[in-house]
Amino acid sequence: MEDKNYVVVDFETNGFQGSDVLSVAAIKDTGEEFVRHYYPEGDYNESAIAVNGLTEEKITELRGDADYAEHFKDDKEFVEFMKDADVFVAHNAAFDYSFLPDEVKEQGLEIVDTMKANMDIVEGKAPKLSEAADFYGVEYNAEDLHGAKADAEITKGIYEAMPEERKEPNDEYLTKEFAAFNENGEQVVAFGSLRGLTASEMNEEQVDKFLSRFDSPEKHEMYDQVIERQQELQSEKGWGNEVSESIEKGMSQAAEKSVEAVAVQGGMER
Repeated sequence: MEDKNYVVVDFETNGFQGSDVLSVAAIKDTGEEFVRHYYPEGDYNESAIAVNGLTEEKITELRGDADYAEHFKDDKEFVEFMKDADVFVAHNAAFDYSFLPDEVKEQGLEIVDTMKANMDIVEGKAPKLSEAADFYGVEYNAEDLHGAKADAEITKGIYEAMPEERKEPNDEYLTKEFAAFNENGEQVVAFGSLRGLTASEMNEEQVDKFLSRFDSPEKHEMYDQVIERQQELQSEKGWGNEVSESIEKGMSQAAEKSVEAVAVQGGMER
């Protein structure tokens, strides 16, 4: 990577993929920074505010006397800042990459994800930014987490501390839809109407919708998990049918005995 220019990027947004960018921080390998804050075009997402604290008042305070665009999509200076980048670095890069303007994506950036490059450092799940930082000895203030600039600085520290073999770019991001991760480190659907769902949270209709679009592991990272969920639902459905049939059979038998009892009682009365 010595001959390539990398840029570490972090977006804070108004929700999952497809929502508005509220804050961006991009730091070049030279140390040059691009840090800005924006208003959403729609309503503020309370769930997002609970994570990043970016209310309208906070954004106004952070912008100060800035005269740049109020909305990220209108800020062409970010595109200009990114034009000499060869490598895009982020933590959970599938999320951040999805917010890049098309003009930046068209540069054919190589992608390095400091989360996916370190899937073995925390047992059983993807590492949070703070966990990767702890592993590589990158100092940070916990109160600053989920701030674009702080997160980008931490990510840059992790990337620079990573051994070279972990810095291999993963261009599958350009052809394969990857999952995002929730706060518990669980994979969730990153795009569309199913975004934010883990495989285990999907119902039968949602599973069918997912598999109608992604029909192989090459199409989506969560394919195998969703197939397991489909099998689980089918098993539960089969078990439910058996129980239902058993209940119906029991009720039928009980009804027959009740009729017999009534008949006997009637005979005795006669």
